[in-house]
This record gives sequence, structure tokens and C-alpha cells, in this order.
Amino acid sequence: MTPPADLNTLSHAEKDTLIATLFARLAESLERIVALEARVAELTRPPKTPGNSSNPPSQGQKADRPEPDGDRAPRKRRPGVGRTLHPNPDCIIDERLTACPNCDAVFPEALQAPQRIYDRIELPPIKADVTRVQLFGGRCACCGERVTAAAPAGLEPGSPFGQSIAALVVYLHYTVAAR
Repeated sequence: MTPPADLNTLSHAEKDTLIATLFARLAESLERIVALEARVAELTRPPKTPGNSSNPPSQGQKADRPEPDGDRAPRKRRPGVGRTLHPNPDCIIDERLTACPNCDAVFPEALQAPQRIYDRIELPPIKADVTRVQLFGGRCACCGERVTAAAPAGLEPGSPFGQSIAALVVYLHYTVAAR
């Protein structure tokens, strides 16, 4: 709003109206200035960290984590991508569809192709290797003495436990139990 060239030509009521209008515009401008100053203060405030606010430490920047490189392609997040398949699995299970799970229509084998392939790895059950030693003998027909066959080397009578179990017991006694 531009003022008229000569303010002396305005009446007293017109000057009051002009002053009231200018005060209203000034009040609007001051409100905008206060809002803009609050926005500038918000943008220039340091970010909230666990050190300067009540944020828990888990929300802070991790010091050990390196910044992601822009050179590397993002890692694929799909099942079966992280591990290569075993070259010689012990068992292969092929599951084929007999019918469509959505509409129950017959699904021919010729139209089926592998959709997902993955390995399930299990450790075999630990099973003791028990060797029974039977030493045969009897009464000698010549001298009449009772005789028994000699035990094979390493399988002499005594403790029923072999060297591998004895070694495991010693290992557990001196390493695990000593802690």
C-alpha cells in the first residue's frame, strides 16, 4: 500500500484508518518474524544425542560402525542369498505341486521349475561306538587247565571307556571345570 502523495490532504478519520491499517500489517509482520526466528532456532539447534538429552544410549551414533560406502551395491535381503549351497548334499527332497493352492486347478510337472532352493544343515546324532570283546576259551583237553584267549591290543580288560572318552574327560576337567 503506497501512501498518497500529500498526507495533509487526508482528513483526521482517513489518517486514523491509515494508522490502524499500518498497525495491523505491522502486527502480522511481527508474527511472521517471530515464527521465522523460531524456525531458524529449531534448524540451528544441535541434534539430540544421548549426551545432551534424555535419549537412551541405543539411539546414539555407533562409534564402531563404519559409514556405508556408496561404491558397494546394497546387499540382497532374500532367503538363500547369504550362503552358497552345499556341492554334495546327503539327501535331496523335491516337492512338487499337484494342484494350484489358489484355485485347486491341476498343476502339471512340465510347467514346474525350482522357485526356492535351500539347504537344511543338521549335525548327526552323537552315538557311542560300542565294541563288545568276547574272549573265548575253555578247559584244555590235554592239560586240563582253564584257558582264555588273549585280548586284542588296545582292548584289554579294565575300564569300559576308551581313549577318546578318557581324553574328553581330561579336557573337560582341566579347561571347562577349572573356570
